[in-house]
Amino acid sequence: MRDFNKVKPTIWQAGWFASLGMSDRYLYLYFLTCPQQNSAGCFVLPDAYACADLGGWDVKKYRETKEALEVGAELITTDANTNEVLINNWFVDNCPMNQKHYLGTTRLISGIQSDALRLKAEEGLAEVWKRTHPPTAPTPTGSNVSPELLAKLQGRR
Repeated sequence: MRDFNKVKPTIWQAGWFASLGMSDRYLYLYFLTCPQQNSAGCFVLPDAYACADLGGWDVKKYRETKEALEVGAELITTDANTNEVLINNWFVDNCPMNQKHYLGTTRLISGIQSDALRLKAEEGLAEVWKRTHPPTAPTPTGSNVSPELLAKLQGRR
């Protein structure tokens, strides 16, 4: 479990957030801050577990609200086969702070069961890391960094 993550206070003034229904906002904030959240922004969360955390939401309401966040608002991506939830654009606000943090995050990403979610997380991290860490900064290396991700970070893809 993460000790903290960044949720910008300006979320309350954002037009996209204001346009969400109350249940949608509540569930999105839950996804951002739930105990399963980690530095990869992707975690396993069975529906029944989320419903219990949300104070007894019924599964139908939870699934409908989750679908609205995924299909309608495009704020999350899920995989029903693995029960994983990925926060889209997670790394924009929660990019690793340093090399060690980066390597830990790539380790978590490599453990994502869903191929589609793992690839999306890898691409999101690579894009933000390149933008926030100039080319003169050392490129992360290590056995936990996939060759595809390393190539993206080095600008070869």
